[in-house]
Amino acid sequence: MKKIKNIISIILIIFIFLFLFLIIYNFVNTKILKKDYTSIFGYTCFEVVSGSMEPTIMKNDLVIIKETKEIKKGDIVTFKDEKNYVTHRIKQISKDNIITQGDANNNLDKVVVRKNVVGKKVLVIPKAGLIRRTILSPKVLLSIIITLFVISIAYSYKRFIRKKLKKPVKGLNPNIYLSRKNISKNIDRNRFKEIIRFNILIITFIILISIIPITISRYDSTAIGRTSTNIAFYLLKPNYVTNNVKLTTLTPSNNPYVYTFSVSNYDSNDTSEVDLEYTLQVVTTTNLPLTYKLYLNEDYTSASSTNLVTNNNTTVTQDDDGTYFKHITLSKESLYYSTPTINNYTLLIYYTTASADAKYQNTIESIRIIIDSNQIVGN
Repeated sequence: MKKIKNIISIILIIFIFLFLFLIIYNFVNTKILKKDYTSIFGYTCFEVVSGSMEPTIMKNDLVIIKETKEIKKGDIVTFKDEKNYVTHRIKQISKDNIITQGDANNNLDKVVVRKNVVGKKVLVIPKAGLIRRTILSPKVLLSIIITLFVISIAYSYKRFIRKKLKKPVKGLNPNIYLSRKNISKNIDRNRFKEIIRFNILIITFIILISIIPITISRYDSTAIGRTSTNIAFYLLKPNYVTNNVKLTTLTPSNNPYVYTFSVSNYDSNDTSEVDLEYTLQVVTTTNLPLTYKLYLNEDYTSASSTNLVTNNNTTVTQDDDGTYFKHITLSKESLYYSTPTINNYTLLIYYTTASADAKYQNTIESIRIIIDSNQIVGN
C-alpha cells in the first residue's frame, strides 16, 4: 500500500512540474515574446466562440491545430484575420492565397494570404470550452477552493477528541464535542502533504486551461447604429447592438412623440454574407407615466395598422438598485443574405396631458432599443 502511495505521489509531482513548465512557457511566449498563442511540439489549441462551422465544429468546442503549411482544399484551417483567429474550411487554394468558408455560411470569405495560416484542424474536443469557462467562473472557482480545503482537513485528520460537556448545548449531543485544543496534533502530516500535492495539481491545471486562446468561426461584426431622430441598424454580421432613444423635447401632449428606425441586412457598401435572425427589444425605465406603441413597415396613422406592443410581450423587472424596467420584446425576424431587406419601425411614445403632474418635472427617462442578431444555422 505504501509503495502504491509513493508511486501516486511521484506521478502527482511530475504532473505539477509539467503544468508549471507549460504555464511558464506560455508566459514567456505571450508576455515576453509577444506571441498570440503557445505552440507545444507543433500543436496549439483554440476555443471556438461562434457557430458558422456547425455542425462540424460547434460553438464552445476546443480545436487542436497542427502547425503546418501543407494544406489542401477541404482542410479546416485556422488563420489570422487582422487581430482575430478564424477557423474555416478551404474552398479554393493557390500558391500564395486561399479562400475559405464556414460550413454554415452562405458566402465565401475574403482572400487569405497563405502565410497567415496557423495550421489545420486535427482534433475537436466537444464542449470543452464551455466546461473551461464554467470552471473559471468566480463562483465555481470559490467552490473548488473551499471544497479542496475541506477535503484536505478531513483527509488529514487522525481522530476526533471526545469529552463530556459541562453544560449541555441545545441541538448538540450532550455527551461529546470536538475539542479545539491540540487539533494540530491530530493532523497526519504525511497525508496532509499528499493532499496538498493533489491540490497544487488541480490549481496549476486551472491556471493552464485559463490561458487557452480563442478562435472565431465567422467574421467579427461590423454592425453600425447611428443615434439620431432616425437611426439605422445595419446587421451585416451577427451582433448585439444597442442605441439610446434621445428625446430632445418630451412635454405633455395628446400627440405622440414619433421615433423611427430601421433594421436591414445591407448598407451602401455591403450586404450581409449570411442569413440572420434578430430579436428587437425596447427597454425603458418607468419614471414617467408613458405608454408605447410600435409598428413594423406600416403607416401608424392607418386604422388597419397593427400595434406590436401587447401585454404578452411586455414585462417589468427590478434591478439590484431597485430601479424598475419595462421590456417590450418582439418576435424574431429573419433577413436572408440573398434578399437585401429593410424593416422600418415606428415607435410612438405617449405622454398625455391627462397623466401630466408637476412631480414629474425634470424627471429623466431612459429608453433603449436593442437588436440581438444571430446567424441562421442548419437551413
